[in-house]
Amino acid sequence: WISENLFVGFNNEYTDDPINAYNSWKGSPKALSSLFDNICTFLKVKSGSISGYLKDPYYRNYDMLSGSNYTWNYVEIEGEYYLLDVSLASLDKFDLHEFIYLHFGTQPEIFIRSHFPNDSKWQLLSEPYTFEKFKSMALLTPFFYLLDFITISPDTNKISGKVKIILTSDKPIPKYEYITSCSLEYSGTDDIDYFDGSPEGKMEINY
Repeated sequence: WISENLFVGFNNEYTDDPINAYNSWKGSPKALSSLFDNICTFLKVKSGSISGYLKDPYYRNYDMLSGSNYTWNYVEIEGEYYLLDVSLASLDKFDLHEFIYLHFGTQPEIFIRSHFPNDSKWQLLSEPYTFEKFKSMALLTPFFYLLDFITISPDTNKISGKVKIILTSDKPIPKYEYITSCSLEYSGTDDIDYFDGSPEGKMEINY
């Protein structure tokens, strides 16, 4: 409900107070996260806020969207922890309305590509990632997973020169008009606006 009805903003014009965010229908990530926690408290669901770094959806280099002050949530259900981000869901609802629930209960291995918590325990990984590894990995958008891709090689956010990108899937890869499934910074090569599908579940893209 929060992600579908409230707008998120990342500057000082957006309140950090959850009640003000509810009344004005807009707020900062901190406000939306706090509002989510308030709703969980009312529903007697254990939850909490997590602070850390976020890769901007347009992430192309090592700049972070909001330093180490970005906020998202966890919930505990029957002893299991789940990660979620109502703010990103709110941001994506315009272009990915039917897919905003990709930001809820997201697998930790996927979540770590865009969210790096200050407290490593909230990675929910048996082998936590270092901050350097987090910065260097390719940022994969929801389209990457919606197209059933499972790996990308090389797994890096920055490429230059003539590079072959290999995408793999455990299903046939559909035809797709533009490669928004990976956010890559590249130089010295021509852009590619579309690619054809692959029934073998493997695709090679030459940059």
